[in-house]
Amino acid sequence: MGRRVRTALRAVASVGAVMLLAACTSSSGSSGSTSGNGPGGLTSAVLNPIPLGSAPVTSSELQGAGVVLGKRFTGVGLPAPVFTPTSDGKLSMKVSANVPQDEIQALIGTETLSIRPVVGTTQATTGRQFPDDNTAPGDDATLLAQAKAQVGDAAYKLAESLTKTPTDQTSLTALAPFGGLAPNLVAVLPPDIQFHVPAVSCTQLDARNPYYLAADRFTSRQVVACDASETTVKYLLGPSQLGGADVANAAASYDPVNYASSGGWIVTVGFTADGQKKWANFTDNMFESQVAMLVGDLVVSAPVIQAQILGPAIISGSDVNQQYAQQLATYLNSGALTMAFTVSNYSAKS
Repeated sequence: MGRRVRTALRAVASVGAVMLLAACTSSSGSSGSTSGNGPGGLTSAVLNPIPLGSAPVTSSELQGAGVVLGKRFTGVGLPAPVFTPTSDGKLSMKVSANVPQDEIQALIGTETLSIRPVVGTTQATTGRQFPDDNTAPGDDATLLAQAKAQVGDAAYKLAESLTKTPTDQTSLTALAPFGGLAPNLVAVLPPDIQFHVPAVSCTQLDARNPYYLAADRFTSRQVVACDASETTVKYLLGPSQLGGADVANAAASYDPVNYASSGGWIVTVGFTADGQKKWANFTDNMFESQVAMLVGDLVVSAPVIQAQILGPAIISGSDVNQQYAQQLATYLNSGALTMAFTVSNYSAKS
C-alpha cells in the first residue's frame, strides 16, 4: 500500500488493459460491449462526498464531479459510468464492468497537479507499511490529542523543539514512537514535526488521505510530501502556487534526446491564461531555487528553476515511464475535482 498516486495510476491502467482485452476477445456480434449479463459484469457503488472547502457540496457540483469521473473511467478504457445524485447528497454510480473497489477508489481520488516551492529536504527512516487511509477525515484536535497520547509527552515536546532533523542516537530513540502512528494521526501533526522527525516515514505520509493536501485549507499552508522515486526523501513545501484548476491540457510524449537521463518520457502541462501568468511569475521569482511538481501526495519532479518559463511545465523523472505518463495526462485532462470521496455500498458481479 502507499505510494498512492503512482499505484493508483498504474492500477487504473491495468483495469483499462483488461477491459480492452475483453473487448478484443468478445464473441462475434457483441461489438466488445459489456453489460450486467455480459463478460464485463456490473459494478455499483455510492460515492460519499467530502468537501474540500468550507461550504457543503451542492447538487450541481456533484453533477460536475460525475463529468470529471466519467472522463477518468473512459480515459483508461472502461465503459462510461452512470452517475446519479441522490436525495441525501451522495453520488450513485453504476458501470458495466467488474471494477474492484480499490481501483474505484483510485479513479475517484483527488490527486491532481500542485506546484509548490521547496522549503527544505531531509531523510526519513524506512518505516513499516500502512494501508491507505480512505476514510472521512476526523476532528483535527481529537486526532492530534490521540497522537500526543500515543507517542508520550516527552517525545512530543522533543519533536516540537526541533529546528533540524536530528542524527544522534539519543534523539532517534526518543522519537521512535512516531513511527507507530497511523496515517490519519500523522496527517494532523504540524508540518515541522512531520518533516523534522525521522521516524515519521514516507510509508505513513504516502498513506494519508489525499484530503490533507488537496483541501482548500491546505493550499495556502506548508505541507510535507515524499519523493516518488527516493522513498526516504521528505520535502517541506511552501503554499501551492498553481493547481488543477490552472491546467488547460496535458500530453505524454517521448523525448530521449532532452530527457535521456530520466528515461525519456515526459508530461507536458499547458496552463490556462491565468495559470500561465502565475507560472511565469512564479518561475521568475524562483530563479535558482527548487520547485516541486506534486501529483496527489508525491513529488514526481523537483527541478531547480534556471530561468523564467513562459511556456508549459514539463514533468519528468525516473518514475515517469510510458504507462505513468499516459495515465497522468489522462488524469490531468479529465479536470480537477472540488471534493474528495469515500466508497460505500460497493457491489460487483461478473
